[in-house]
Amino acid sequence: MNKTSFIKGYMGKSFIIQALLLLSICQGCSNKQQVGAKAHQGKARTYDSTPRRSDSTNENRQSLKKYALRTFRRYQTFDEFKMEGVGKPIYSPFVYVKTTKDTMIVIPSNDTTHVKVYHRQGNRWRNYIELELWKKRQPFTKSSLEEPARTYDRICGNDTILEYQCNYLGNTKYKQFYIKTPKRCVNIKLIGEIDFVSGNHTVYNEMLMFAHMFNHERKKLLAQHGRSKYNKREVYSYSLQEKAHAFVYQCRERNETLYFSKTSLGIFGIQPGIEKYDRERSQVAGY
Repeated sequence: MNKTSFIKGYMGKSFIIQALLLLSICQGCSNKQQVGAKAHQGKARTYDSTPRRSDSTNENRQSLKKYALRTFRRYQTFDEFKMEGVGKPIYSPFVYVKTTKDTMIVIPSNDTTHVKVYHRQGNRWRNYIELELWKKRQPFTKSSLEEPARTYDRICGNDTILEYQCNYLGNTKYKQFYIKTPKRCVNIKLIGEIDFVSGNHTVYNEMLMFAHMFNHERKKLLAQHGRSKYNKREVYSYSLQEKAHAFVYQCRERNETLYFSKTSLGIFGIQPGIEKYDRERSQVAGY
């Protein structure tokens, strides 16, 4: 072999060796990137492993990026009657709670998209919820298995929850009012043409007025009517029983019994309204 042939052969082998080394390094980098991606996905699953709810609140539209959950305190559940976190988070789901002077943020661990934000007003806390408003744009066929587009104005604290609910069926809005205590729920069917018609700026005061009239001027509350003397408010009272695996609301006036699945979130897990009842087990008026 002459000198020229030897140099060409050596250079060829050197090139091949360098190429193999470069390929090995690239594969190593690729593997590290894939492992890093898997690790990152694993961290994400800590909070994102559960299905997202189709319903939402107006607060839910805000990105969770603004809520650093590591800065929240963890409790087993949240008591909206006393507006405070309750118990050590032993079971899942539990809640994340963050409190400032004028705001409370509560996030259930099993669905971190379902954010409840409460704003202080006097010695009470206001909360506003929108659920499935996309249904307002579609024809609605009422059935026992679904709820319409709906909103809740809520006032919590002082051992009471007040809720003004609006259901949207096509172009019609149906309104009702709830007064809740830890052992009772009162459902007041409202008069559409005179109740809560002044605009959103008066809703808070009207809610307090309805609670006052129910407690102290009930005869007047039930005597008022709309254009027709038969268009009056109706009041239904539900007693609340806590059983081993369910909460049960029972109304004698309507011969109605509503069963709610019980989780480690307690009463907080079946709010708002009384819409989350078990359709198969419950006895519902009108069905």
